[in-house]
Amino acid sequence: MTLLLNRCPRLFTVDELYRLIDAGILAPDERVELVEGEIVPMSPHDPKHSDALAWCNNIFSEHFGSTHLVRIQLSLRLSQRSELEPDLSLLPKDQLPPRGTHPTIVPFVLEVSNTSLSYDRGEKLKLYARAGIPEYWIVNVRDRVVEVHRDPQGDDYGDRFQRGPGDVIELLHMPCYLFPVNTLLGDP
Repeated sequence: MTLLLNRCPRLFTVDELYRLIDAGILAPDERVELVEGEIVPMSPHDPKHSDALAWCNNIFSEHFGSTHLVRIQLSLRLSQRSELEPDLSLLPKDQLPPRGTHPTIVPFVLEVSNTSLSYDRGEKLKLYARAGIPEYWIVNVRDRVVEVHRDPQGDDYGDRFQRGPGDVIELLHMPCYLFPVNTLLGDP
């Protein structure tokens, strides 16, 4: 008689993930995210992704650098079992977390997406909504649109729309600047 073992994956907490890094099991520069307890490798950057992210960094830093930290691919702890590295997030300077900790909430997150589009629209969107991130943009370089998600409600967002080349978008919490979609897509 053969005994079948339960094949449930081993789920990790954020603290356990850092212990794996400290122990050298994961390299400190290894590109991974913790998604609902699973260690998930991150996609490598393709040139379209890199170009768009560089332009997004430039435009957000130029307009919000005096009041916000523009965080590029830095950890955001969403729960005890999820810590993502959004391509860009804004953190008001008056809401900085204690030194040595990652923020748990930010008003805005942006993902540049080409090869990871289904992941960014699916699992990541659910995690950001569940964590209460008020506004989530997907700079979709493949289809040449920016997908805007606002008003988190459970695992989803109540307000969704897209803007394409030639359009502009404003941030919900800071409507003082109109972002040209062309620039966000990497077309200066």
